[in-house]
Amino acid sequence: MGGFWFNWDRECRGPVVGRGSDGVMMVKLTFRGEAYEVRAGMTLRKALEKLALNPHMVLGVREGKLITDDTILNEGDEVKLVAVISGG
Repeated sequence: MGGFWFNWDRECRGPVVGRGSDGVMMVKLTFRGEAYEVRAGMTLRKALEKLALNPHMVLGVREGKLITDDTILNEGDEVKLVAVISGG
């Protein structure tokens, strides 16, 4: 499958699924029905920044459990990103 690589950094791409074209294992992030991939080994916060998502506006869920933004993403992880909604 093809995908769009950001010109400024080859650490993320979307919407694609699978191994990176350079053979590096990737982590799958899903947000609002779109699948994205980032290189394994970075924190969730760094991954969100690479995808231009505000870390204060989404929560990461891996294997049904909430993860913090300093969690290291491992190869093969699948993380669902959930938008934070607040009101008053």
